[in-house]
Amino acid sequence: MELKPAVIFEVAYEEIQRSPNYSSGYALRFPRLVTVRDDKSLEEGDTLERVISLYKAQRGRNSSA
Repeated sequence: MELKPAVIFEVAYEEIQRSPNYSSGYALRFPRLVTVRDDKSLEEGDTLERVISLYKAQRGRNSSA
């Protein structure tokens, strides 16, 4: 199934984890929707590269992950 983005949501989470269950290789732990971001365009939404950057920046992670 392919999703086509149409709405930007702000999502809060506890941490980002590596996950073999998702094609991205990452999962959000305890995600929750915060709000719809009507002030953002689809182009301003976070990318997988941003998620990887956030994952590497978490406390206790090193940059080789």
